[in-house]
Amino acid sequence: QGKLALLEYERLQCLDQHALVKVHLITGRSHQIRVQFSSRSWPLWGDRRYGTQSQSKSAIALWAYRLCFEHPVSKQLCCYKALPPSQEPWNEFNLKGL
Repeated sequence: QGKLALLEYERLQCLDQHALVKVHLITGRSHQIRVQFSSRSWPLWGDRRYGTQSQSKSAIALWAYRLCFEHPVSKQLCCYKALPPSQEPWNEFNLKGL
């Protein structure tokens, strides 16, 4: 009875029981990534709402490293990139190829 929620994902790296995942949102529903991954027993690092209580108390490991949209006036495609901070859990992964 819920609304359609579609995404695509690709596992980029694995370390122990953690994975760096690239997600492409197709529908973009509220909390979509968190809900869909948690429903498959893949909670996001630090997600105290949809994850488990035993996870880190750090901020949730969800980062928009690239954002693209059409400019409302010029209609040109605008794209921006920002790597995540060099702190846990991000510092565990090799982010140079993103």
